Amino acid sequence: MIAVRRWTERGGILGLAGVLASCEACGGVSVLEPARAPSSGPIEGSITFGARASTHDGLTSEETAMPARHVDVTLLDATGHALASGQSDEAGHFTFPSTPGATSLGVTARIRLGAIDVATSRERNGESSYAAVIPLAQVARDGGHVHFADTAGEMAGALHIADTLLRGSRALEHWTGHALPPVFAYWGRGITTDWSYFRGEIPEGSGRFCLELLGGPLGEQSSTDTDEHDEGIILHELGHFVMNRLAGDSSIGGRHPPGALVDPGVAWEEGRATWFAMAVLAEEDPSREPFYRDTLGIVPTGSTRIDEDVEHPSLPRGLGSERTVAGVLWDLTDGDVADPAAVDAVDRDGDGAALGAAAVLGAMSRAFEEPDAFVALPNFLRFLVGSGAIEDAPLRAMLRASGEDETLLAASDEAVAWPITLSIGTPVTGAIDGLSDPSPSGAPAKPDNGIDAVRVHRVTLPRAGTLVVTLTIEGSGGSSDHTDLDVQLWSRRAEPLASEEGPLATHTIRRPLEAGTYVVIVRDEGHGNRARYTLETRLE
Repeated sequence: MIAVRRWTERGGILGLAGVLASCEACGGVSVLEPARAPSSGPIEGSITFGARASTHDGLTSEETAMPARHVDVTLLDATGHALASGQSDEAGHFTFPSTPGATSLGVTARIRLGAIDVATSRERNGESSYAAVIPLAQVARDGGHVHFADTAGEMAGALHIADTLLRGSRALEHWTGHALPPVFAYWGRGITTDWSYFRGEIPEGSGRFCLELLGGPLGEQSSTDTDEHDEGIILHELGHFVMNRLAGDSSIGGRHPPGALVDPGVAWEEGRATWFAMAVLAEEDPSREPFYRDTLGIVPTGSTRIDEDVEHPSLPRGLGSERTVAGVLWDLTDGDVADPAAVDAVDRDGDGAALGAAAVLGAMSRAFEEPDAFVALPNFLRFLVGSGAIEDAPLRAMLRASGEDETLLAASDEAVAWPITLSIGTPVTGAIDGLSDPSPSGAPAKPDNGIDAVRVHRVTLPRAGTLVVTLTIEGSGGSSDHTDLDVQLWSRRAEPLASEEGPLATHTIRRPLEAGTYVVIVRDEGHGNRARYTLETRLE
């Protein structure tokens, strides 16, 4: 454990926040002595942080020292003024030339490496990054080694998050040649206590994007859900960002608990984010078992919320299962890949397919580029076959080997017709059931985004005009007979454009639109409804 002071980093300008008797970012350790300028000569050393690993029983009680790679480091004078700035190297080492007046070293949980810019912040808008100030006299006394122990507070977790984002960003660059815009993780114990998710561009128009990660209740790390050491969770949320930038978005959102069958677009986005996490970790260690884990606490008081073997997914399987999506994408990835630059993740079930992560991600981008595409697993698999990425027979053999249903490939099967084609001027009928439990699919009723409670339709406008969508419900359209359905109009990027709600038997949307493909969603109002409906469109 080291003695530290806390400072803030805003837009590259450093300001000393003052000596803190209790340093929130670094575990409540205090400065032991006034900073003293070191003797003349280069100022060098190394920075590490304590990381925990996820296991079947929670996070490890032991910490592993990891190098704080490519983090921002700064020399400060006694007033907190920055005298020199730089980054640590791949091994966490830093070196500055002799700098008269320097008394302290600043370390920030921000990594800028080439086009990569990632950070961890305890502020909702990411205005500053986690950081600490260490007296140079103390650095010298510790042999130049600066270590942030996880038991000492939040700085270790902040550095682990930033390093994990670096790893995911590097893998993406390797697979695609693309770099992500700047991204930060909003995280803090006792601060981010809701969930982990991709929040989008924060602040709007800034060009900087945000992942929110669970920090858990303050002081309860040993027994509650905190995600700073769950590398799979961090990379899953980064995966949502990657897909949003490179391969579209098909999700209507909402929670997706284990055991639920959800709308296929939700399953697709959640499953491929998990696939991305597993692919990144396999890029670093091809022999690593592909377990996707969300831990609750630390051994021996820990457990897991999710402990999923992506190679052998648990139930439920099939359309609407994010586990099926992650498992199928993993089976397409692992094995002996023909590309000599690819990393061959170990294939443990002999599924017979091996495209590699770069090829799978590239296919996702190309599938979304199709002008009328709104993608989930069934139409992605058909795209792979149609584009020549894999032949039909080996893909079917892979599905059989991994215990999945070949009907995922059957374009003519109504059960996998997603989205449902909606032609201008031609009515379609359908049914919503968010009330029956179990629901018609056999899964628990899930009115907000369950596979039986949502119907997704795709409509293509040949020209600009006003699209009129009319939903007619068989029933009152209200709560008295549980027939309260809503209709929504979305863009092909899953952006809401218009909606009509309320206890009415008929809903109508009118919206001027450019030519192109749009999505019309009929769904349970959210509290459990069951009704048949007719959906009609016209273009004025």
